[in-house]
Amino acid sequence: MAATALTTAAGPSHRFYVAMAVTCAVIAFLGFTPSYWAPLAAGGID
Repeated sequence: MAATALTTAAGPSHRFYVAMAVTCAVIAFLGFTPSYWAPLAAGGID
C-alpha cells in the first residue's frame, strides 16, 4: 500500500475556518461564564 502526501497549501479559506473555530470557542466560553466558570473560580458549583 502506498502512502501519499497531502501537498495543498493553506490559503485564505484555511485562515477563515481557524478564525471561525476560535470565535466559536470564545463565544462558548463567554456564554458559560455566568453559570459555570465564575462559580467554579469562586470555589465551587452548587
